[in-house]
Amino acid sequence: MRTARTPRRRARRAVAFALAALASVLALELCGRVYDALHFRYRRRMLWEVQRSLVEDERLGFTWRPGITWAEERSFPWLDHAVEPMSTDEWGFRNHPDAIEARRAGAPIDVLGLGDSFVEDAAYLFHEELARDGLRYYGLAICRHAPPQYNRALQGHGLALHPRNVVYAVFENDAVETRDFEAWEASGSGWFDYHSGSWAGPARLGWRSWFPGIHRLRTRVLGPESEPSSPSPAEGAASVAGYVRDARRAAREAGAGFLLVLVPSRETVLAGDTPGSAFHDALLERLREDGVRTLDLRLLFRSSAEPAALYYEQDTHWNAAGMRLGLEAIRGALGE
Repeated sequence: MRTARTPRRRARRAVAFALAALASVLALELCGRVYDALHFRYRRRMLWEVQRSLVEDERLGFTWRPGITWAEERSFPWLDHAVEPMSTDEWGFRNHPDAIEARRAGAPIDVLGLGDSFVEDAAYLFHEELARDGLRYYGLAICRHAPPQYNRALQGHGLALHPRNVVYAVFENDAVETRDFEAWEASGSGWFDYHSGSWAGPARLGWRSWFPGIHRLRTRVLGPESEPSSPSPAEGAASVAGYVRDARRAAREAGAGFLLVLVPSRETVLAGDTPGSAFHDALLERLREDGVRTLDLRLLFRSSAEPAALYYEQDTHWNAAGMRLGLEAIRGALGE
């Protein structure tokens, strides 16, 4: 009798243990989601507002909704980040309304800008500053884009504008986002679905996709975990250098000048060497023999009178002072 009951008791204990473990996991997940909702509600609200203004694109992943006008007064202020109302062209790229109108009227483009949020944020200031000297600026930059998207924007829209110069800005995270773009394209999924339902969410990788609350708690306690898809500086440089070479070749064949601009993060400018700066160093080494005309903004920003004043205090992007200093250096490199 005792022998017969033992397997049953063991089975009941196993079931009880499994249910207790499941209850613990669910409790942790719930706690993580509540924590996320309470501590990151402002960030989540802003991400959702941005999300509603984006559309998927089969070649670029996503763009802004085409045809957004100043009259809609649509803007997305983040922390102390000063932003103007949105204005997008028929392709979904953010530009000054006057720049869009002039481009549609066939005005020549003196400087075409490619890049991510740093270049996108500077679109209005670059247009206004260059217009004072009779020069035309147009941007094909979107936040969260990377070199593969820069190249497709150049090939799909930029070269048809016959620009005199192409400015190709590479930020410190472009190697990581390049690998992410390549993984997304190989997945065959839509951009938003692959990135956990948003434009800038994490890729759907393993347990983090199923238990975001536990992942948030783990990150809070132990710090962010390294992404398995993050390339080393050398690996990232090898990948991005190929896109830079392709873009330069396409620009030169179209009769346009080409300038590679290395845009540093606030951390690199204020604190010195960072992983992103190591990626820039490796990229410069990769392109050294190719003779690519390059403007490295790191030394210029570090040697300015107040390096910290070139960036927002809370947001990580360059502010108007940083944009102006960057544009001054770009003009000098282009000879404009």
